[in-house]
Amino acid sequence: MSTDRYESVIVATTAPAARLIEFKSPDFFKNKYRALRQAHYDCASKVSLFFTTAWWFDYGIKAGRTTTDLPIRFTYFQNFSGSSSRGGAIISSYTWSQDSLVWQSLSDDLAIKTALSNLNAIYTIPQEPSFNDNGVVKHWCADPWSHGAFVLFTPYQEQHLKSALREPIGSVYFIGEHTSSAHAWIEGSILSALEAALKIQEEYFDVAIIGGGPIGLATAINLAKKNKAWKIVVIEQSQLGNSEGSSGSSDTRQFWQVYDK
Repeated sequence: MSTDRYESVIVATTAPAARLIEFKSPDFFKNKYRALRQAHYDCASKVSLFFTTAWWFDYGIKAGRTTTDLPIRFTYFQNFSGSSSRGGAIISSYTWSQDSLVWQSLSDDLAIKTALSNLNAIYTIPQEPSFNDNGVVKHWCADPWSHGAFVLFTPYQEQHLKSALREPIGSVYFIGEHTSSAHAWIEGSILSALEAALKIQEEYFDVAIIGGGPIGLATAINLAKKNKAWKIVVIEQSQLGNSEGSSGSSDTRQFWQVYDK
């Protein structure tokens, strides 16, 4: 069995999926395992329906959301350009937490029929062949890869778990909406990924020299000769060796002071 080695590893799974990873030296990851285990992850369900005619245009709806106390709870109309005759798709039901449990107990066929019935109760969808008998039902808690939808902290979890979920373990970094401040949103996942990328790209130096004129460069060269293991960086706002600064090549006074000659 071969072993691959990397300078850094990024765990981009959901929190429940990360719990299934067997990390080497588990003692180093015990706080991480605890945070992943205790973080309150919630379920979510969506029912999307496809129609041969976009009947919602007849109601003046071109985008937006409907909220109801019926089981579908939230319906989303996408702002795709088009007309009622071209048909389209809508998210007829988006639910999470307790509302999602109702839909998880239904078969896909029954979920589609229930969503269509709820929509009819609100909008009176035309009875002619508008619905083309196609629909997609998705339950995130039943997903074999995510094992849940998103994190919804219970009281005090923001205070007690957030830092443990975010912090890397050595060179192993954890990203995802559960590590961000924007739970349940794709923006949270993206921001957490950018944060991890910036941390991985961070560089550390033993010596930082401000000014890349002759004195700065001479100092860097001499330090490098004395200790070849040192990481030395020269920071210069213009070009290295420029003659515009106080240690410019046209002014030799600084050499007299430094070298006393």
